[in-house]
Amino acid sequence: MKFLIQSIDNLSSPIQYLKSKILNLNTGIILFSGEMGSGKTTFIRKFIESYNTDLIANSPTYNIMNQYKISETLIFYHFDLFRIKSSILSGDHEFDDIWGKMGISLIEWGEFAVDYFPYITSTVSITVDNLSRTIEII
Repeated sequence: MKFLIQSIDNLSSPIQYLKSKILNLNTGIILFSGEMGSGKTTFIRKFIESYNTDLIANSPTYNIMNQYKISETLIFYHFDLFRIKSSILSGDHEFDDIWGKMGISLIEWGEFAVDYFPYITSTVSITVDNLSRTIEII
């Protein structure tokens, strides 16, 4: 499904669609792709906060992973793999115990590690065209 949005702050429709795709799942892998600054982190932040407005979702750029416990059965693991591309490509990482086995992994720059995922639940691609964005969720 494709969504054309004029503002990165207007994400309610694509977020609701993604939520419907993972309804009743407690494990999964969702890959986010798009150029630097396209809105991957903003989408994930708003997605997580749509479950609990008291949560403050931050970018895991420097600590690589943030964990958000929504309920006893729903935990999100937000990864930003950009800074550790070389470690991922060499297989030097410790995330195999999480990816696809614990909670739902929301992974920015997942194309660096696609060979390490046991499966992919969904992909979210964000492209920027002037002031609008196209968000495609598969």
